Amino acid sequence: MNATSTRVVRVAHVVTWTARDGAHEQAVNARLAHLPGSVLDIAHSATMTETPEGENCQFSTLITYRRFEDPEEERDA
Repeated sequence: MNATSTRVVRVAHVVTWTARDGAHEQAVNARLAHLPGSVLDIAHSATMTETPEGENCQFSTLITYRRFEDPEEERDA
C-alpha cells in the first residue's frame, strides 16, 4: 500500500506600519524562518503617506508557501 501526502498551499501576510528602517524586513525574515513548508512566491508592496510628523509607510508582504503534511516529505524538500 502506498502512502500519499497532502500538499496544501497557504498564504502568510506580514503587514507593518513603520519608517523605512528595516523593521519590515526583520518581520518578514522572522515569519519565513518559522514557515512549515517551502516558499513558492513572495510579493511585496508599499504605500507611503506624508504626515506633519514625517513619512508613514505601510509595507505588506504576501508569502505563498506549500505546507507538507507528511513529515518525511518535508525533510526531503
